[in-house]
Amino acid sequence: MTGLPVVDLACNGRAHPSSVMGAMGLHQEENYLSSQGYAGGEPYAYVEGSVSGGLEATSNVVRRASVEAGGWVGVARNPVEVGYAVRHGAPGAIGQIFGIGVALPAPELHDGNAARFGRAVRDAALRVGKRIGDPYWLRYVESDTGR
Repeated sequence: MTGLPVVDLACNGRAHPSSVMGAMGLHQEENYLSSQGYAGGEPYAYVEGSVSGGLEATSNVVRRASVEAGGWVGVARNPVEVGYAVRHGAPGAIGQIFGIGVALPAPELHDGNAARFGRAVRDAALRVGKRIGDPYWLRYVESDTGR
């Protein structure tokens, strides 16, 4: 869409109640300096900024900015080297979840039956796992489904 390259490597950067939960173990790295940039909010309360420091302190600053902005900001945080991201992130996760979305049969999305929807997601996940030949993905999905 934009022509920019995208790396298929989820790094758990989404919001969490605790800064440690979304930091891929960075709290265990001695002397790690967190860098976070943020921007967003309601039109009447827009904020943007950047902060560097300890992981918990910088996360608290961004969380407070989010509150002041009306409850949300977009954040780019905690840059790491590619090797660290590969070891602690989830390479291929974005493509796998996209594959599940493509594999879901459309009627299952609209009939309101939660159990049928859950089975459709499970079955789509199994099809994607078998197609990409990922033994970890298959083992996880199969153990969760009893197959």
